[in-house]
Amino acid sequence: TPADFEAVPDAVRQQEIGRFVQRTIVSPAVARIKVWDRSGRVLYSNDSSQVGQQFPIKDELAQALSGGVASEISVPKSADNERERSLGTLIEVYVPVRFAPQEQPRGSFEIYRYYAPVAERISELRGAVYLGLAVAFAALYLALLALVWNAWRTIKRQRRTIERRANELRALNALLEQRLNLVVRDIQDVVDEAAHKPMEGPQEAVKQEYANLVTSLQVLLQSRKV
Repeated sequence: TPADFEAVPDAVRQQEIGRFVQRTIVSPAVARIKVWDRSGRVLYSNDSSQVGQQFPIKDELAQALSGGVASEISVPKSADNERERSLGTLIEVYVPVRFAPQEQPRGSFEIYRYYAPVAERISELRGAVYLGLAVAFAALYLALLALVWNAWRTIKRQRRTIERRANELRALNALLEQRLNLVVRDIQDVVDEAAHKPMEGPQEAVKQEYANLVTSLQVLLQSRKV
């Protein structure tokens, strides 16, 4: 209540505040709780030896008394932390205490939490993140490997198809060349036979056409070989 910030609460009020704090705030993760007034005096602490002591106002407490929320992770070393130095690394959080939305803070509530459980949780989360990244990269690698493998198989299959088609074309070409050679030979035989017979007029012209056809076919065959 506002009256609790006007002076150090008496023993009865300290017990009431202590029961409230134990019921609503204290847990195994909480190392210390303090309530400060604006002068830097401890109005309540779950370490009763600190109640009523006054200390210089450090930066985090000053920020809370100005209306902000401040925090720090460290091994306590300041004068007001003499009783907390043996507790190891702590998370200190300072929160302003107001009883009306726009009023100046009457003081500050400070809670110390053990950092070790938080650090352990961070380590667990970091391990989970690293594991997730490792799984993701492994999946990506396998996906790329499968993609490359499929592409290689496709290229290999296409190469076999091209080679098969080329062989078919070479076979067809050889067959065509063979047929042309037969045709040329047949025509050449006709021409040779006609050459031994005397011909006049139209017959001589036909013989010449056959000779020209043989020449053209021979040129065609030679060009195909080239």
